Amino acid sequence: MNNLNRALKLMLRYRVRTFLLFLSAVMVGVFWGINISLIYPLIEIVFNPQAQNPREWATTHLTEMADHIGEVRVQLDVEEARTFKDPSKQILFLEETETSLNEILHPEENSKESKWQKWLAKAKQDGLQSITFEESLGEISLVEDQWEAEVSLYHWIVYCKPAISYLPNDRLTIMIWIVVGLFILTMVKSFFFVVHALLSERLVQDSTLEIRSQLYKHALQLDQGAYHENGTADIMSRFTFDLDSLSLGLKTITCALTREPLKMFVCLAMAAWICWPLLIFSMLVVPIGGLLVRRLSRLLKNSSRKAMEEMSRLYTRLDETFKGIRVVQAYTMESHEEDRFRKVNQEYLAKTMRIARYSALTSPVTESVGIASVGITLLLGAYLVISQETHILGIPITDRPLGLGTLLTFYGLLAGTSEPMRKLSNLYNRVQRGAAAADRIYALLDTPPALTEVENPKELPLHQREIEFKNVSFSYDQKVPTLQNIDLTIRHGETVAIIGSNGCGKSTLLQMLPRFLDPKSGQVLIDGVDIKQCRFYDLRKQIGFVPQKPVLFQDTIFANIAYGKLDATEEEILAAAEKAHVTDFVEEKLQDGFHTVLAEGGSSLSGGQAQRIALARAILRNPPILLLDEATSQIDPESERLLHRALQEFSVGRTTIFITHRMSALDLADRIVVMGSGKILDIGTHEQLLARCEVYRNLYEGDLKEIA
Repeated sequence: MNNLNRALKLMLRYRVRTFLLFLSAVMVGVFWGINISLIYPLIEIVFNPQAQNPREWATTHLTEMADHIGEVRVQLDVEEARTFKDPSKQILFLEETETSLNEILHPEENSKESKWQKWLAKAKQDGLQSITFEESLGEISLVEDQWEAEVSLYHWIVYCKPAISYLPNDRLTIMIWIVVGLFILTMVKSFFFVVHALLSERLVQDSTLEIRSQLYKHALQLDQGAYHENGTADIMSRFTFDLDSLSLGLKTITCALTREPLKMFVCLAMAAWICWPLLIFSMLVVPIGGLLVRRLSRLLKNSSRKAMEEMSRLYTRLDETFKGIRVVQAYTMESHEEDRFRKVNQEYLAKTMRIARYSALTSPVTESVGIASVGITLLLGAYLVISQETHILGIPITDRPLGLGTLLTFYGLLAGTSEPMRKLSNLYNRVQRGAAAADRIYALLDTPPALTEVENPKELPLHQREIEFKNVSFSYDQKVPTLQNIDLTIRHGETVAIIGSNGCGKSTLLQMLPRFLDPKSGQVLIDGVDIKQCRFYDLRKQIGFVPQKPVLFQDTIFANIAYGKLDATEEEILAAAEKAHVTDFVEEKLQDGFHTVLAEGGSSLSGGQAQRIALARAILRNPPILLLDEATSQIDPESERLLHRALQEFSVGRTTIFITHRMSALDLADRIVVMGSGKILDIGTHEQLLARCEVYRNLYEGDLKEIA
């Protein structure tokens, strides 16, 4: 639950909304309890043929309360006075009690013939030893609290007595008043219910938005190895399915888990005020239910986490199939893919059914506990009312026999807790699912990027001298070295080609320069500055990168080129497109020209057209360093010719490093680096390498592209 608590803390930052959320939940709970408490006047006044009218009821009730308040106070103070040895102090103490009671009680209800008045008079005349009480009050501290509560209620009724005098005398009219009052109270409760629901939704959506933004920002900072290790589909699953589950869990907590427990609390508080010992008896079975629910909650959370992991595998299967749909259809593997998908789908079904089983048990457990609790209360309450007893098995339950109206109100308040409890049991699965989702989301958020910036970065001036790889070594798995002791210096303005067989470390070496990877040992320097000591932004803004497979976004061609420099003018963008030979095919073949919206991944274009747009993006950036990773390996000869012409013009005055398998591209290079088994085998011009490098000669004579 720790990670779920982290998500909840985000909502606490919206203090005003959180306060209003809690306030509205309190108001819903209060009006819920008040509505249920209307059972009492219905039973005592409306449906009781022997009942008095409200004014007579108030007078009689106040008199009874005044007598009881005085009796309890006198009995408590007599017991305390008996601790004094001096009889005069005892009498003085009881006189103070009498004065205090006369101030507390209203003169109309404070009869001189009441039992407590007689007790005090007898104590003054014959001493404390002459007073005996029929039964003990019990625990003094609890009796004191109950006495203070009764005094507060007494004063409240006295305060309301003038208003009660305006109530009608006939029971039918009173019934109408109660129904109208119930309707008004329900409308007010509904208003606060709507306010609470809207505030809850806004808080949840704001918090989810912030978590999604944090997750996206963190994902952009992760190194490429994290994407290879976790898989894009797994990360997408956390952004979609997991975040939806977390949002639902947060909504359950802020909405139901703030409102329903408060409704229960109000009902239980009012029931405790009526008869707290009876309430304690009714809750004897609650701890057993709590232990069972706690056990189920752990099982639910674990099952929810496994279901989310299975959903991630489902996303992976879909992602691989849809991205490779041409291969699937070309090899008629539809049935095979259906079988693979069915297996993953069935695994997910098994996980969700396990959640359903545990979730289904939650409601019966809570319902059974509720029925047991109500059953105990029904039996004990019925016994107290029928026998007019105040004790059960010698345990004091109430100081006065309970009336039918009081007991039915108590039952109604307990029944008022059943609906919130039922809702909470049904929502428990959502909370545990949200907790599991929070664990997965924060596991990604807490994953530190493998590549970080130093605390005090150095300034990287505009590249003007050389790029150096000094004794660079690297391996992906610590077993097989990918690069071994690479030493390479590339002068500013030089164009260098890197060739070699697949897996020899060419792309790995190229990825060192923009710090997509860091060497395990050695240094990469630009103009004498170690790039690990620079900010990512300062480094990468000097680099233009064109990968083997061009990355195009589902946007206009104009916007895709402008991605290299968002503040570029229209003239600059069109000039870059012209240099990369994009303008010709855009204006001739596309009806909307540069405003044509590309399909996902640029699939509506040929490979050569997409590659030219990617090159235009790099040209627009106008970087001092240009990197190309086999940018011409998958395009037609005409596109290759146009790209070579564009590169030949654009590479002048800037450092260009490109990986290639095409012999025709080597004409662009000032020098050629030959790699093999993670090492540099030779460096030189085309003629020099033909003369002295056997590997290069074999590549050249044996058709470079085919061997690679």
